[in-house]
Amino acid sequence: MKVLNKRKSKLLSLVMIVFMIGVHMFVAFMLNYYHYSDQTCSGSRLIVHFHPEINEAGSFLNLKFGITYNEPVFILMTVAGLFAGILFLLYVLFLREVYSAVICVIISPVFFISGCIGRFLERLIWGYTFDFIAVRNIGILDVCDLYLTIGCIALVITAVYFQVCENKQTREMNRGEKKRILKEINKKFWEDLFNRY
Repeated sequence: MKVLNKRKSKLLSLVMIVFMIGVHMFVAFMLNYYHYSDQTCSGSRLIVHFHPEINEAGSFLNLKFGITYNEPVFILMTVAGLFAGILFLLYVLFLREVYSAVICVIISPVFFISGCIGRFLERLIWGYTFDFIAVRNIGILDVCDLYLTIGCIALVITAVYFQVCENKQTREMNRGEKKRILKEINKKFWEDLFNRY
């Protein structure tokens, strides 16, 4: 697979993010448009089943860990997560060029960013999250949760992939040389980031 340059990679990432946010908001709009109310599926024996449920900010953390937070804290967490996702995407794009890696490695940060923006817009427009996929013994999920789950799986695969790429390039080097090369790569990333942005 051809390695796209950084400009095309950024454009593709942006298109993917916009599309996935669109899917997120479309699903949320349809669920709210048809006025689904909270339903219980206690009789269901399926591992995964439809179970619409309106959740306010922090309900999962409150139920699972007894942690509560208000809307300003939620917004702060979302902005921090978005910033981290964007920084991660830029780093992955940089490493793609260093290791001549395939475009698939952008999947993880794209899913993280899409999940953060989609969840933020959901709260901003409706004031709550509309979960609708019930997984037995785990909880109720929505599109954002699916995005973050897929992003985490892709993150592990991406990390392994980049490790393989790194090992191929540093196979003949000793530990000291490897550390020096990695330091130079990271230094160049931060220099490029501050010089361009």
